[in-house]
Amino acid sequence: MAKRYILFSVLIISVLFFALLAVSCSGSQIKLDEVKEVLVKGDPEVVNAVTCKNVDSGYAPIDITESFPAGTNSIYISIQFKNFTVSDHLSVVWTYLDTKKELSAQSFTPSSDGSGYHSFNINIATQFPAGKYSAEIKFNGKVYKTLEFSVQ
Repeated sequence: MAKRYILFSVLIISVLFFALLAVSCSGSQIKLDEVKEVLVKGDPEVVNAVTCKNVDSGYAPIDITESFPAGTNSIYISIQFKNFTVSDHLSVVWTYLDTKKELSAQSFTPSSDGSGYHSFNINIATQFPAGKYSAEIKFNGKVYKTLEFSVQ
């Protein structure tokens, strides 16, 4: 009877051990698949950022320029990005350089993973004063690029 109890205990422990081993191996396979997916997609990155007069329905730039005419009351920045996740973040600070006055600060965090374009837009009810402007773009808290443009 004691031998049967020991044999039964060893059998139960073995089954539990192999079940635990199978579960941890399948978890490793899931992690390995996630790593492969990241390696294939690549790291999140900002591809390009430009000032423009308008954007299309997918936020790609229309009429890229660094010089806007007098009477302009709306300026866009179009930013192309790749492999963004919901934890990535873009921000822009618009500044009128002639007075060093910050005009606006805006930010964007995607609602889903992906690649594409995002645009920021600044409007003034009448028109932008003539002068020089900048837009400092940050990607995940680090300065990506500072765009300089003018209104003439």
